[in-house]
Amino acid sequence: MTIFLARLAVVLAVLLQSVGKVTYGIRLSDFPAPTFVFIGFALATLVFWSAPNRKIGVVNWLNILLLNVATACTFISIFIALKTIEPATVGAIEIGSGPVFAAFFGAILMAERIGGSRVVVCAGILLGCCLLAYAAFGATGQALQNKDILIGLLLSLFAGAGAVVISITSKSLMAEGWNQAAILSHRSYVIIPVAFILWQMGDYDAISWSVSLAAEVTIICSVSIVIPLYLLLVGLKYCDVYTVMVTMAVQPCITFALEFLSSGYNPTGLTAFGILIVTSFVLMDVVLASKRYSILRQRPSNQNLSRVEATEQTGH
Repeated sequence: MTIFLARLAVVLAVLLQSVGKVTYGIRLSDFPAPTFVFIGFALATLVFWSAPNRKIGVVNWLNILLLNVATACTFISIFIALKTIEPATVGAIEIGSGPVFAAFFGAILMAERIGGSRVVVCAGILLGCCLLAYAAFGATGQALQNKDILIGLLLSLFAGAGAVVISITSKSLMAEGWNQAAILSHRSYVIIPVAFILWQMGDYDAISWSVSLAAEVTIICSVSIVIPLYLLLVGLKYCDVYTVMVTMAVQPCITFALEFLSSGYNPTGLTAFGILIVTSFVLMDVVLASKRYSILRQRPSNQNLSRVEATEQTGH
């Protein structure tokens, strides 16, 4: 029953993230991204600091620092990118680049050999990302300059790298005795002040606050940030990595389908094809990683499966 509920939590997290991204792009297109991130993580911190039974395990300051920096880089990048390109493209590039960055980190930090299958996966993902970039310059649904679109694409890649680091450090903290509430309450030390500084430095018009706007921002923050953060950590703790990765891989497809509900976006066939390519190769990598992990588990003498490979892109 616990495993079933954990899998359901992952599915709900992915669905809520997709809904949140599309709704943010539609309803809060003029709302400053740093302000939204600041409010979202301030709300998340209040919720999880007040949660009972927060269990802190071994205090590994390097993991805590990396988690905080990666959280700031990932979420600020995502919500700024959503101002310039459509949510499905942001999600596909962010999630699709995960295996690529995981292979890169493994080769650089752990001297891992990149096998032929991984090269094929990375090449396929990069091809899909190139198609998405081309589609973004051709039809974004918004009148934007090429420079803004390029920044959005680069930020999506940056978010993908950050998501890999978040996965690795979160799993490490769990292995050291931390529970979900403790991790969530200690990952906002960087993102809250950085988002606040960017908010104050930005050339934004004064926000015309109202009860309806405050309620709308709170609801969208909860749907796109607070609730998925908790649900994904539940999945990471109780689910096998394979299930979490497969579910995360299809998020761009769900987001793309939701875009048809809004006239603010202009989904194209080329975008759909790019998302299909990225999703297919991410799923291929998930299957190959699962097979490698099964083989290594059957060999007691070989216990060196890296955490980078085991947690390539298991979400934020």
